[in-house]
Amino acid sequence: MKMEQVLSSCAYIMTWFENDKLATDLLIGQRPSLVDRLNTGHKVIDFSLLNAAARQRIAAAVREAGAFYLEVQLIATPPGRIALCAGDKFIFEIIQSCLASLSNKAVFLGDSVGGATVLRTLVDFLHVLLATGFSQTLRLADQFGLRDDLDDLLCALPVPQQTLQELLLASFQERTIDQAHRVLADVETLTDSVYQLNPVQISVMRDLFKHLARNNAQRQLADLWTLL
Repeated sequence: MKMEQVLSSCAYIMTWFENDKLATDLLIGQRPSLVDRLNTGHKVIDFSLLNAAARQRIAAAVREAGAFYLEVQLIATPPGRIALCAGDKFIFEIIQSCLASLSNKAVFLGDSVGGATVLRTLVDFLHVLLATGFSQTLRLADQFGLRDDLDDLLCALPVPQQTLQELLLASFQERTIDQAHRVLADVETLTDSVYQLNPVQISVMRDLFKHLARNNAQRQLADLWTLL
């Protein structure tokens, strides 16, 4: 069955890509792309692990084609899996039962695509920091000339400093430095993203930090690491 035939019989399209290049090539890069085959009214639900910029480009192309877009990011936390969503809210409301089967809680962050990705990226950053060890992360930041940027990011995090300190003190295990390289390379971008968080995102972020601080962070890393 050709893609056009499949799409003509589907109102909802769920996508999952593991990297930005694959997603942009298949969805908006190659001609004809998936977006070229969309019809007015199609609803795209994207679970891909993309950066915010790539996701916004894809969402813009989907909407230009007359379709609708919702990003969904699944994050594992000690109390359970949370589905962070942003984009066209009516899709979020329609797929509540689907999200309930995938997560313990679903949160709509707003119509600005990329918001859920920013939160996931910030949580990933914290997980890498904990897994690598705070002292080792600081040494890496010094080595690559990113210490000031890292300090700015930690100060900008919308989390009480006491909670942040509890999380950092919970990190007793030093791992290989390679696990922190890619995060440190994006510190400036992460800092900019923090300042763009809206009140709902800040509230969710605080809840995530609270749950991580309340539990033994190292005990949870095996599950959390699958999201990186």
